[in-house]
Amino acid sequence: RTEQPPTTQSEQRKSPEERVIYEFLMGKILDVFPDYCKEAEEHLSKAVKLNPSLVDAWLCLGNCIWKKGNLASARNCFLLALSKGTDKKILCQLSMLERSMAQSSEDQALLVEESINHAKEAVMLDIKDGNSWYNLGNAYLTSFFASGAWDKARLHHSIKAYQNAEKDETMKLNPDLYYNCATAYKYLENYESAIRGFEAAALKDPALRADIEVQKIINLLDKLENAMKVPSVTIVSALANCSTGHELTELSHWSHLSFSLDRVMLLNGYAYM
Repeated sequence: RTEQPPTTQSEQRKSPEERVIYEFLMGKILDVFPDYCKEAEEHLSKAVKLNPSLVDAWLCLGNCIWKKGNLASARNCFLLALSKGTDKKILCQLSMLERSMAQSSEDQALLVEESINHAKEAVMLDIKDGNSWYNLGNAYLTSFFASGAWDKARLHHSIKAYQNAEKDETMKLNPDLYYNCATAYKYLENYESAIRGFEAAALKDPALRADIEVQKIINLLDKLENAMKVPSVTIVSALANCSTGHELTELSHWSHLSFSLDRVMLLNGYAYM
């Protein structure tokens, strides 16, 4: 009998279903790294071409293209995935992407509102999922800054979402949850809760340098206390020497001075998405 050559992988993957699975898994494996991988995009593109109904492949392809920097195309992938059926993971990714797109878009307000709406949809699919609540909290926090940092109702909404996220035990290991919630408390001028949140974040991840935020608040409160002990002329001097618009606002509030103060945003872009 004539000896047969060994069967190749391509010959083993004869059915279309097996080919789809192969392309999807190869793409997913290659996309595990934080940097963009062209080969991963190629495999995932083949997977969705062979089976346009494969939702997970669309999700992975969207994430891959996002790393490439093509946000509009990534968003199309997520929307196509949602057209096959609602999914909380896709809704959360889409919400995050829209907040990222808002940073450099003329339609900033619209994108941020869409981010909130998609985050709400994710929560409605599973009200016990902490990650969905966390994403909603981030959406509201972003909207607070995007809308001019005056609508404190958005901060209250974000804190409520973060509190619901914390009910999920898996989220208690997320230092960003505590850092972002503390940020919301800081802008609500609830400094006690802000300090607790930043301290919790610092314990879970020292690299966040949340201890610096704690020290900033302590320094601000020291200035406020000192300002209350000195004549008004010295208070005006303290106002002039404050380094941030946030500190200026606080001193004005505590000293009952009738100054119109501009708020200077302390955050770069949307650092807490």
